[in-house]
Amino acid sequence: MLPEIDGMTLCKMIRQHSDVPIIMLTAKDDYIDKILGLELGADDYVTKPFHKRELIARINAVYRRYGSHKGNDETIETSGLRLNVSNRTVYKGDEEISLTAKEFDLLSILVRKPGRVFTREMLFETIWNEYACDTRTVDVHISNLREKIEHDPSKPELIKTKWGVGYFFRKDIQ
Repeated sequence: MLPEIDGMTLCKMIRQHSDVPIIMLTAKDDYIDKILGLELGADDYVTKPFHKRELIARINAVYRRYGSHKGNDETIETSGLRLNVSNRTVYKGDEEISLTAKEFDLLSILVRKPGRVFTREMLFETIWNEYACDTRTVDVHISNLREKIEHDPSKPELIKTKWGVGYFFRKDIQ
């Protein structure tokens, strides 16, 4: 029901040239439409109405599957840290830092976009999408993460706070 071309045709065209993840968001909720969309190459099919957190969970699930099929050995190096995305390890110099899954997810999000401020709500909805808890949970995990990666956690150099807004990974440290 797109203006120029229908979603099924667009999905088929994209699949001819790319394996980029595709999630169809549609009002068509007949099971035949769902089957057709998936058979044409969509990775997921979400019908309206849907809950925002469900959509985020589905996006994360497709992203996990997509990343594992791509054999993602992405390594991010910044500010004396080295993150290996595929095996979810973090090194500070030559020392491996033990992080929880949520701490790794937080750090990964922040280092991928240094200098960008992420609100508590953005981080919470991305990482804790399946839980019903307080966004202050982000603060606790940031504090724990700082204890593990900062030289002096009481004076953070890497993960900075934008007061009243959220957190960011310092851009100018190399």
